[in-house]
Amino acid sequence: MKLGVHLVNFTLPDGPPSIGPTLATVARAAENAARRDMPTPTLLRFVSAQIAEVLGVSSCRFVMGPVHDARLARLDHEGQVTRNGRVLDVEREGLPVDEETALEVHRGPETLGHFVITSASALAYPTEEQRRVAVLLADQVSIGLSERS
Repeated sequence: MKLGVHLVNFTLPDGPPSIGPTLATVARAAENAARRDMPTPTLLRFVSAQIAEVLGVSSCRFVMGPVHDARLARLDHEGQVTRNGRVLDVEREGLPVDEETALEVHRGPETLGHFVITSASALAYPTEEQRRVAVLLADQVSIGLSERS
């Protein structure tokens, strides 16, 4: 498997020692997404667990189709979290604990589904880089679902 990654100013809270393991996590997700022998539910559980670990949240699950609940905060593909049209300062305030956060998975203009991220049991303060890694992981599901359809 070949993995091409272009990073501009990529840092993590634990510094350089955590970059290798983080990239290995993304590479494992990419490899699993490309494997046709891995059942889709297994892939979705694997990536959900990886997103939860990277963000430091209590749980994450995948839901097919677009987000229908307007109350949910959104983690966009730039790593920003918005709620009711307002950008949240996640590094200072943490991810919302009173509502879940959605991370959409797209294939072109089509929304395939979304990850529902829950941080209700404890505040999570993921950095922008951690949020972007979560987005990279979610993008692997797009590839995996495309390969299977």
